[in-house]
Amino acid sequence: MSEGTARGRTADSGELARFGYEQSFERRTGRFASFAVAFAFVSIATGIFTTYGSVLNSSGPVGIWTWPIAVIGQLAVALVIGSLAARIPVTGYAYQWTSRLANPVLGWIIGWVSFMFLAVVVVAVDYTVASTILPVLLDYTASTANTWAITAVIVLLQGLLIGGSTRWTEKVNNGAVSAELVGMVALTVLLLVVAAVRQEMDFGNLWSRGAVEAEGFWGFGDWTSAGPWMLGFLLGSFTIVGFESAANLAEETNDPERVVP
Repeated sequence: MSEGTARGRTADSGELARFGYEQSFERRTGRFASFAVAFAFVSIATGIFTTYGSVLNSSGPVGIWTWPIAVIGQLAVALVIGSLAARIPVTGYAYQWTSRLANPVLGWIIGWVSFMFLAVVVVAVDYTVASTILPVLLDYTASTANTWAITAVIVLLQGLLIGGSTRWTEKVNNGAVSAELVGMVALTVLLLVVAAVRQEMDFGNLWSRGAVEAEGFWGFGDWTSAGPWMLGFLLGSFTIVGFESAANLAEETNDPERVVP
């Protein structure tokens, strides 16, 4: 460990004293690992594979233009979370931030809400892998029974990995995120090349409603349903999430005031 790194970790540990407790985690998380855990929480690939077809059916190809709008809103949220993470760089962000900015009772409530959300979303993502991705990769027919069984196995393996070693968890996650980034770029280029070679690239599709009726397309909907255009926002809201998970590893991150945001 270099002298500069040692000083940085000492300063990070001293920062925790302001919040009333001592350093208990090993600070091994670097810049890429911090980014990777946020990116992998609900990755772009997972969000697109699970929502893109739904958006095409509900909103048509033009529904993809809701994605840049969602980026603006999610960026505003990310800036707020980044600011909080820089000022209160402690693990358990939902509970910690709310307890200090409001009161411990509200923090306790928000902490449990966050825990229940995480419990549901982890299983939901694993179920997506078992029901959508593995049947294609391994060429088998997914049923309710085998999908739930595979989901349980995935959750168990994740639990064993996280419980056994944070360092190996980060290595696995960093490798998976690197592969996903390369794969998504390669897939995008491949699709563009194939479309160009087969002369099937029609930019008019970007502004098409497809089979969705024009009447009421731009409407907000009513109390029980949303309009076709509004349903398109599901694509953005399902693909640009999870960035707050980097803040939850603040106590394990080197120089978290800068790295986490």
